[in-house]
Amino acid sequence: IKLQDALVKQQYLSANEVMSAVAEFNGLQFVDMTDLTIPKSVIELVPESVARENVVLPLELEGNTLKILTADPTNYDTVQKLQFILN
Repeated sequence: IKLQDALVKQQYLSANEVMSAVAEFNGLQFVDMTDLTIPKSVIELVPESVARENVVLPLELEGNTLKILTADPTNYDTVQKLQFILN
């Protein structure tokens, strides 16, 4: 079990608190998905099979940069694979 999962399971922290800390540690932004609405046009930028396989969700398009949500921002292999697949 990952440390993050153990902290939540033992109720030391909420899942949002853990993910916020992970994001901060990695210099990334934490996004609370509770009231999040993502435009269909952005969702369609990543094929469903790619999103499911890599456990990612497209968030928004800024210029020609696609921002994605991921549960594990430390998985750099996934980031590189997505950069290759999505060009």
